[in-house]
Amino acid sequence: MAIFRLTPVNPADNHWSDCHWRKPVDVRAPNERRARLVAARDLAEAEARRGHPLTGNPWVEPELVRCEELGESPFPPLGEINVLTPKFARH
Repeated sequence: MAIFRLTPVNPADNHWSDCHWRKPVDVRAPNERRARLVAARDLAEAEARRGHPLTGNPWVEPELVRCEELGESPFPPLGEINVLTPKFARH
């Protein structure tokens, strides 16, 4: 698997108004599409736990979020498909 870093292109854009987390997210996934979907799911769940469900999810939109495969990473490529940073408690 690969490690991907998803970075908001313009966090001040209106598309981010519902999303509290607007910093880079590192994800272990087999491809970019899956990395975006996993980030979107986990961040939506985190917002919902805060009482702020997302009406739209910018993390899946290539024009709003840059996604790059990291050649070097502190995270091992072997393991579950998941968000590596930030850490969100999943219940």
